[in-house]
Amino acid sequence: MNMKCFLILFVAFLSTIDVWADDEMLSTPLTLEAISTGKIMFQNQAKGIVTYKVNDGKVQSIKSKTIDTIDVNTGDIVTFWGDNDKYPMPSNLSLPSTISCTAPCYIYGNIMSLVSSINFTDAKTLGSEETFIHFFFRNNCITNHPNKKLKLPATTLSKGCYTSMFYNCTNLTEAPELPAKTLSESCYYCMFEGCSSLIKAPELPATTMVKKCYVGMFSGCTSLSETPKLPAETLADSCYSSMFSGCSSIIEAPALPATSLAKYCYSRMFSKCINLTKAPELPATILAPDCYSAMFNRCSSLKNAPALPATTLADYCYYDMFSSCTSLTSAPMLPATSLEKYCYSSMFYNCTSLVEAPVLPATTLAECCYEAMFQKCSSLVKTPELPATTLVSRCYSKMFQACNSLTISPILPATKLVDYCYGKMFSGCSNLREVTCLAIDISATGCVSDWLLAVSANGTFNKNPAMNDWRDGSSGIPQGWKVVDYDPTNINFLKTGEKIGKSYDLRGILTGAKTKGLNIINKKKVIRR
Repeated sequence: MNMKCFLILFVAFLSTIDVWADDEMLSTPLTLEAISTGKIMFQNQAKGIVTYKVNDGKVQSIKSKTIDTIDVNTGDIVTFWGDNDKYPMPSNLSLPSTISCTAPCYIYGNIMSLVSSINFTDAKTLGSEETFIHFFFRNNCITNHPNKKLKLPATTLSKGCYTSMFYNCTNLTEAPELPAKTLSESCYYCMFEGCSSLIKAPELPATTMVKKCYVGMFSGCTSLSETPKLPAETLADSCYSSMFSGCSSIIEAPALPATSLAKYCYSRMFSKCINLTKAPELPATILAPDCYSAMFNRCSSLKNAPALPATTLADYCYYDMFSSCTSLTSAPMLPATSLEKYCYSSMFYNCTSLVEAPVLPATTLAECCYEAMFQKCSSLVKTPELPATTLVSRCYSKMFQACNSLTISPILPATKLVDYCYGKMFSGCSNLREVTCLAIDISATGCVSDWLLAVSANGTFNKNPAMNDWRDGSSGIPQGWKVVDYDPTNINFLKTGEKIGKSYDLRGILTGAKTKGLNIINKKKVIRR
């Protein structure tokens, strides 16, 4: 026999062993094997009894609404059976059905032995809601056996069936296989949240999501470095919300191929993944409220943001999306020309490495659309043009607050202000020394409230020649600033020195050859699209 044939037969032999071991665990009831002396406690909130035995001893029963304490010595094996469709959380929010331990225990065997004591080997259906909710909640003594696996073989799931099942099981290192291809609402909700030693996640083969199916599933799994593939193209409300939040060992995110999104579908999905350096492509062009909200919040190692091609937005769609991504150096293009409520609010909040803001071509604004968008971006030196002339409440509130590298504001062309539209817009921009505002009606409530608080002590304020009612101070024109009537036909290029063929913005700042929007070339206005 040649070596190639030997290797083929050897691999086939190993596969046979794996199948045999898998079949053996399906026919093994749920088992806890004591690693050291201690106690195992079973709180039974099911309607019927639960039976168990220690080693080959006498079968004993745990009555409904009672708790049994089982004394175990090192090597003792405790097996469990039941015929209950669920092990619920009581309506009075007292202790749910749980298994807890005082000493380390291996866990393995088929969880379905608690649903069908006789036919559990072939049982694949969870028929009642919240079947195993909180079942091993905060059991930091259970751990994986080196050779025997825990089996959760159900392929038909129920609403909330595994909710918080292994919450804070800090010594669990490998998740059981989850073969279901058809999901149910909240089925895996926070299933492994806080499992800080978990290093291997199961495959997740479902291609159609349901509401809240994966919410917080691996949240706080700080040792998890690789994510499962997420092939779904049909999403549902909150389906991936907070799924990997706080997974500080994840470096690369999985592909997210969906092109049509749902409410909160990616909200906080990778929040606080502090070592994430590669974000997934985000091809979606059909957005939904809060679809990306806080998706990469506090991903402090992320340097490059993915492209965001959508031109039609939704309320809160990008809210807080990259906030506190302190390594982010480039922002994606934002091509939408008509905005929705809070759509860009806090999108780049505290992105302290961001130097240049993206082009913002929108002319139709919405309430709070840009609120705090670049707040605390301490390295930002270049702002986008803000072409809208019709404002809405709080549209630019706090937009550049505490951007202390900013020296020149964008031109603010609107002549009539509205409630709180510029409130605290440049507050704390300690190096800001030039502002151009063409407003002639500033009577709206709070429209310029503290908008120039704590800016440079000396500067130039370019105002509309028809406006002579500006007040002095942080809610008007800072004291000590020079006031100049703005003349768009007499653009001052002395800051950089005009050069033939070079491109400038309306403030006389040199722009790139491919800068989109309104540019001045050879003293003529040119619009690049």
